[in-house]
Amino acid sequence: MERSRASSSFLLLFSVLLLFLCSFTPVCIASRLLQVESEDVRSSLLANGLGITPPMG
Repeated sequence: MERSRASSSFLLLFSVLLLFLCSFTPVCIASRLLQVESEDVRSSLLANGLGITPPMG
C-alpha cells in the first residue's frame, strides 16, 4: 500500500517536472518560435530574454 502510493506520487512529480523542463528546453522554445509567423512576436520573445536566435532566411 505504502509503496504504490510512493510510486504514484513519484510519477506525478516526474511528469510535472518533465512538463516544467520542456517549457524551458531550447528545442521546445525553438519549435514554438518556428510556429510563430510574426516577426514582431518573435523579436518580442527574444527581447524577453529567451536567448534563442531565430534561423535567418
